[in-house]
Amino acid sequence: MLSGKANLNYFEPCNQSKKTAFIVTWVLEVEHLEYLIKSLPEWHFHIGALVDCAPALTNLSVYGNVTLCQSIIHNRIEWLLGDATVYLDINYGAEVLDVLSKARDKG
Repeated sequence: MLSGKANLNYFEPCNQSKKTAFIVTWVLEVEHLEYLIKSLPEWHFHIGALVDCAPALTNLSVYGNVTLCQSIIHNRIEWLLGDATVYLDINYGAEVLDVLSKARDKG
């Protein structure tokens, strides 16, 4: 809102940070996620989950460098992968929707 207009386009970049990390998870246990968020304030973390999240994840949205995408759809995953500087495979669950292969393909 600093620019005077809201970014309401779900697929348009927000330019929140030049350094973006993307994480997709099925589970709420994500290795050292809060530590990374606090230690790397210049990075913006997009956390995607295919379902509604438990408070352990939703509480992370209090940090200004976190965007939580609950009930994320395939197109949004593809877009965030393309926009991310890095993909972090730090969740304890199984791979989500072949995202590791997609991240490798995007470099």
